[in-house]
Amino acid sequence: MAVLVLAILALMLMPIWLPLETRKRSRDEQHKRALVEKWPCGWCLAPLGEAALSRADALEAAESKAEQIGKDWMDGYTHSRRILAACCPRCGAAHRFAPKENAFLLLIPRQVGDRFGALLEEAVPAPTCRMAWPWLRPSVAMHRLQVTRDPIAAIDELDQPVTGEIELPHDVDVAAIAEALLRSAWLPDLGPSVRWQCGAGAVPLEFGKEAGMPFVHRSEDIPRRADTVTHVHLAYAYDRNDHGQRDATH
Repeated sequence: MAVLVLAILALMLMPIWLPLETRKRSRDEQHKRALVEKWPCGWCLAPLGEAALSRADALEAAESKAEQIGKDWMDGYTHSRRILAACCPRCGAAHRFAPKENAFLLLIPRQVGDRFGALLEEAVPAPTCRMAWPWLRPSVAMHRLQVTRDPIAAIDELDQPVTGEIELPHDVDVAAIAEALLRSAWLPDLGPSVRWQCGAGAVPLEFGKEAGMPFVHRSEDIPRRADTVTHVHLAYAYDRNDHGQRDATH
C-alpha cells in the first residue's frame, strides 16, 4: 500500500521534480565538460579535453550496438553498465567520472580491454602516440630516481656501468620510468631493435624499440605512482646477432 501511495505522489509531483532533475543533469553535464578541458589524463598528464568524452561515447555506443546484433526485438534491450566517461585521445587511457570526488579516475587497463576488446581498434581512431610520457615538462618539481644496469656483452662492457639519474613527474604511472629512460641519453644506442627489463617497485617492466618504434609493456594492470620508486636496475633482455636472431641473456 505504501509503495502505491508513493508512486501516486511521484506521478502527481512529476511536473515539479522532472524539470528540476532535467536542469540538474544539464548543469552537471556542463560542469563535467568544463572540468574535462583542464583535467590531466591519469596516465600521460595531457589534458583530456572534449575529444576524450567523444571517444568514450563512441566506444560505449559501439558496444551497445554489438550487444544487440543478432538479437530479436522481443528479447528486449540489454546493455552493460556504463564504465567509461573519458578516453584520452593521446594515449588511450580510460577514465570513469566520480561525481562525489568531482574527478576523472583512471580505470584498470585490463578491465577496459576485457570489456571492449577489438572495439578499441575498430570504433575509435588509434591514440596519437603509443607512449605515455608527456612531451612538456610539468611546472611542479620532478621526482628523481637512480638507475643502474648490468654490463652488456654485445658491446664488450667489462666494468659495471656508472649509476645514472632520471627525472619524471611525481604522479605519473611507473610505466613512465621506462619511457623516460627511452628518451634519456643514459641508455647506449644499440640499434633500432632493443629490449630492456627492470622492476619498478613491484611492477616488472619490459621496454625498448621494435624497428625504431618505442614500446613499453608492464606485467601488472593496477596503476602505481612513479614516486613510490627510488631506484631501478636494468638488464639488457636480448642480444641481436648478425642474422637478426634474439638470444636471451636475462
